[in-house]
Amino acid sequence: MESDRKQRRQRQRPAANGSRKKEVYATDVEAIGLEGTKAVIHTPEQQFEVVIPIAGEHNVYNALAAVCVARRLGLDAEEMKLGIEHAHTIGGRSNLIRKNGITIIDDCYNANPVSMTASIDVLSQAKGRKIAVLGDMGELGSEEKSCTEWSAHTLRGRRSMRCL
Repeated sequence: MESDRKQRRQRQRPAANGSRKKEVYATDVEAIGLEGTKAVIHTPEQQFEVVIPIAGEHNVYNALAAVCVARRLGLDAEEMKLGIEHAHTIGGRSNLIRKNGITIIDDCYNANPVSMTASIDVLSQAKGRKIAVLGDMGELGSEEKSCTEWSAHTLRGRRSMRCL
Protein backbone atom coordinates (compact mmCIF):
# COMPACT_ATOMS: atom_id res chain seq x y z
CA MET A 1 0.00 0.00 0.00
CA GLU A 2 2.84 2.39 0.85
CA SER A 3 4.42 1.49 -2.50
CA ASP A 4 1.18 2.37 -4.32
CA ARG A 5 1.05 5.77 -2.60
CA LYS A 6 4.68 6.45 -3.47
CA GLN A 7 4.08 5.53 -7.12
CA ARG A 8 1.00 7.80 -7.31
CA ARG A 9 3.00 10.67 -5.75
CA GLN A 10 5.82 10.03 -8.19
CA ARG A 11 3.46 10.17 -11.19
CA GLN A 12 1.94 13.45 -10.01
CA ARG A 13 5.12 15.24 -8.96
CA PRO A 14 6.60 17.19 -11.86
CA ALA A 15 10.33 17.43 -12.30
CA ALA A 16 11.49 20.75 -13.68
CA ASN A 17 14.48 22.19 -15.44
CA GLY A 18 15.08 25.57 -17.00
CA SER A 19 14.00 28.87 -15.51
CA ARG A 20 11.98 29.44 -12.37
CA LYS A 21 8.88 29.46 -14.55
CA LYS A 22 9.34 25.72 -15.20
CA GLU A 23 9.69 26.14 -18.94
CA VAL A 24 10.59 22.49 -19.27
CA TYR A 25 9.14 19.93 -16.88
CA ALA A 26 7.96 16.33 -16.66
CA THR A 27 4.73 14.83 -15.38
CA ASP A 28 3.35 11.31 -15.22
CA VAL A 29 6.79 10.01 -14.23
CA GLU A 30 6.55 6.24 -13.88
CA ALA A 31 9.31 3.72 -13.21
CA ILE A 32 9.20 0.68 -15.47
CA GLY A 33 11.70 -1.38 -13.52
CA LEU A 34 15.28 -1.66 -14.64
CA GLU A 35 14.22 -0.94 -18.21
CA GLY A 36 13.75 2.78 -17.64
CA THR A 37 11.24 5.47 -16.81
CA LYS A 38 8.20 6.80 -18.65
CA ALA A 39 7.36 10.49 -18.53
CA VAL A 40 5.50 13.24 -20.34
CA ILE A 41 7.85 16.13 -21.08
CA HIS A 42 6.37 19.61 -21.42
CA THR A 43 7.93 22.62 -23.12
CA PRO A 44 6.25 25.96 -23.86
CA GLU A 45 5.74 24.81 -27.46
CA GLN A 46 4.60 21.21 -27.00
CA GLN A 47 4.49 18.08 -24.89
CA PHE A 48 5.48 14.51 -25.71
CA GLU A 49 5.55 11.11 -24.08
CA VAL A 50 8.92 9.44 -23.80
CA VAL A 51 10.50 6.30 -22.40
CA ILE A 52 13.91 7.07 -20.92
CA PRO A 53 15.79 3.79 -21.36
CA ILE A 54 17.91 4.27 -18.24
CA ALA A 55 16.34 3.41 -14.88
CA GLY A 56 15.97 5.94 -12.09
CA GLU A 57 13.99 9.11 -11.50
CA HIS A 58 17.26 11.04 -11.51
CA ASN A 59 17.56 10.31 -15.24
CA VAL A 60 14.35 12.28 -15.86
CA TYR A 61 16.35 15.35 -14.82
CA ASN A 62 19.07 14.39 -17.29
CA ALA A 63 16.44 14.11 -20.04
CA LEU A 64 15.03 17.52 -19.09
CA ALA A 65 18.50 19.07 -19.30
CA ALA A 66 18.91 17.52 -22.75
CA VAL A 67 15.55 18.98 -23.83
CA CYS A 68 16.65 22.44 -22.66
CA VAL A 69 19.77 22.20 -24.84
CA ALA A 70 17.84 20.68 -27.76
CA ARG A 71 15.34 23.55 -27.72
CA ARG A 72 18.19 26.06 -27.94
CA LEU A 73 19.55 24.12 -30.92
CA GLY A 74 16.17 24.22 -32.66
CA LEU A 75 15.27 20.53 -32.48
CA ASP A 76 11.59 19.59 -32.64
CA ALA A 77 9.72 17.26 -30.27
CA GLU A 78 10.17 14.19 -32.46
CA GLU A 79 13.94 14.72 -32.63
CA MET A 80 14.10 15.20 -28.85
CA LYS A 81 12.01 12.09 -28.20
CA LEU A 82 14.16 10.01 -30.56
CA GLY A 83 17.37 11.20 -28.92
CA ILE A 84 16.14 10.50 -25.39
CA GLU A 85 14.77 7.08 -26.32
CA HIS A 86 18.15 6.10 -27.79
CA ALA A 87 20.24 7.34 -24.87
CA HIS A 88 22.62 4.85 -23.31
CA THR A 89 24.99 4.80 -20.40
CA ILE A 90 28.73 4.71 -20.21
CA GLY A 91 30.60 1.93 -18.45
CA GLY A 92 30.37 2.31 -14.70
CA ARG A 93 27.27 4.51 -14.72
CA SER A 94 23.86 2.75 -14.47
CA ASN A 95 25.20 0.05 -16.76
CA LEU A 96 23.11 -3.16 -16.75
CA ILE A 97 25.06 -6.38 -17.24
CA ARG A 98 23.03 -9.57 -17.69
CA LYS A 99 24.74 -12.94 -17.44
CA ASN A 100 23.47 -16.43 -16.55
CA GLY A 101 20.15 -15.15 -15.20
CA ILE A 102 21.84 -12.54 -13.00
CA THR A 103 21.52 -8.79 -13.50
CA ILE A 104 24.37 -6.59 -12.29
CA ILE A 105 23.99 -2.84 -12.03
CA ASP A 106 27.45 -1.40 -12.56
CA ASP A 107 27.38 2.10 -11.07
CA CYS A 108 30.93 2.39 -9.77
CA TYR A 109 32.25 5.36 -11.73
CA ASN A 110 33.04 8.35 -9.50
CA ALA A 111 30.73 7.13 -6.74
CA ASN A 112 29.35 9.60 -4.21
CA PRO A 113 26.48 9.47 -1.70
CA VAL A 114 23.94 10.93 -4.14
CA SER A 115 24.82 8.54 -6.97
CA MET A 116 24.97 5.62 -4.55
CA THR A 117 21.49 6.43 -3.20
CA ALA A 118 20.14 6.71 -6.75
CA SER A 119 21.70 3.37 -7.62
CA ILE A 120 20.17 1.78 -4.51
CA ASP A 121 16.78 3.18 -5.55
CA VAL A 122 17.21 1.58 -8.97
CA LEU A 123 18.26 -1.72 -7.38
CA SER A 124 15.13 -1.67 -5.22
CA GLN A 125 13.05 -1.87 -8.43
CA ALA A 126 14.67 -5.17 -9.42
CA LYS A 127 12.84 -8.42 -8.90
CA GLY A 128 14.28 -11.26 -6.87
CA ARG A 129 17.23 -11.30 -4.52
CA LYS A 130 19.17 -8.05 -4.28
CA ILE A 131 22.75 -7.63 -3.12
CA ALA A 132 24.63 -4.34 -3.21
CA VAL A 133 28.41 -4.44 -3.22
CA LEU A 134 29.63 -1.03 -2.14
CA GLY A 135 33.14 0.07 -2.91
CA ASP A 136 35.28 2.95 -1.84
CA MET A 137 34.50 6.56 -2.68
CA GLY A 138 38.15 7.54 -2.86
CA GLU A 139 37.50 10.78 -4.74
CA LEU A 140 35.89 12.19 -1.58
CA GLY A 141 39.18 12.32 0.33
CA SER A 142 38.79 12.62 4.09
CA GLU A 143 34.97 12.39 3.78
CA GLU A 144 35.15 9.00 2.05
CA LYS A 145 34.74 6.80 5.12
CA SER A 146 31.76 8.67 6.58
CA CYS A 147 30.04 8.85 3.18
CA THR A 148 30.52 5.13 2.58
CA GLU A 149 29.13 4.38 6.05
CA TRP A 150 26.16 6.67 5.40
CA SER A 151 25.45 4.90 2.09
CA ALA A 152 25.69 1.48 3.73
CA HIS A 153 23.31 2.64 6.49
CA THR A 154 20.85 3.87 3.84
CA LEU A 155 21.00 0.51 2.13
CA ARG A 156 20.49 -1.47 5.32
CA GLY A 157 17.17 0.30 5.77
CA ARG A 158 15.85 -1.31 2.59
CA ARG A 159 13.98 -4.55 2.99
CA SER A 160 15.02 -7.55 0.90
CA MET A 161 18.48 -6.12 0.19
CA ARG A 162 21.86 -7.14 1.50
CA CYS A 163 24.87 -4.92 1.83
CA LEU A 164 28.42 -6.26 1.43
